[in-house]
Amino acid sequence: MVGDLGNVEVSESGECKVQIEDRIVKLIGPHSVLGRSLIVKAGEDDLGRGAHEMSMTTGNSGPRIAGGVVGIAPSA
Repeated sequence: MVGDLGNVEVSESGECKVQIEDRIVKLIGPHSVLGRSLIVKAGEDDLGRGAHEMSMTTGNSGPRIAGGVVGIAPSA
């Protein structure tokens, strides 16, 4: 199962635009992300390659700063 969608860059003004394409993550089917949570952390994920004790479990990416559940909103 996919657990990490990578790092994103945020501008000094706090803006971030993200477009992620993944061959496993889907909106329908057995690997659907609908109803699953998405967490944003404060730091850069070291992808398990760091020397910190949290590297292999959290990527030593710092505290959670945002999160939510993936869903489909009605079109406006």
